[in-house]
Amino acid sequence: MKTTPGELLSASFEALAYRLSAVYGQLVAALHGGTAPVVVGSGGTLLGSPLFQQILADTLGVPLVPLRELEASARGAALLALEALGTLADVAAVPAQLDAPLRPDAARGAIYRQAAARQQRLYQTLLDESAV
Repeated sequence: MKTTPGELLSASFEALAYRLSAVYGQLVAALHGGTAPVVVGSGGTLLGSPLFQQILADTLGVPLVPLRELEASARGAALLALEALGTLADVAAVPAQLDAPLRPDAARGAIYRQAAARQQRLYQTLLDESAV
């Protein structure tokens, strides 16, 4: 009953960052030992919250580059369509509005990764129980 709205918001951001971290881990593992990709993030929730940006960078343990594009998916699809039509020579040549990378904090990141591992164990337990 003493939990504040700010604490609930932080917990929500942390939980989301833990799930994104699980997906990120699978993507990096799929690279078969390659270097970790640059993480570029967009979307209203991420761009609207410096707190969430830092939590995500800390949890992933890599710099996070915010992309200042409200409709990044639509922009990407349009650029790829223009390239496929031959109207645009190279999608990579079109500049994007990137903010400076947010550097992860190693100490906070270690705490977040421990919590993410606990969340993953709970998630797996729930999956195992539902299969019974």
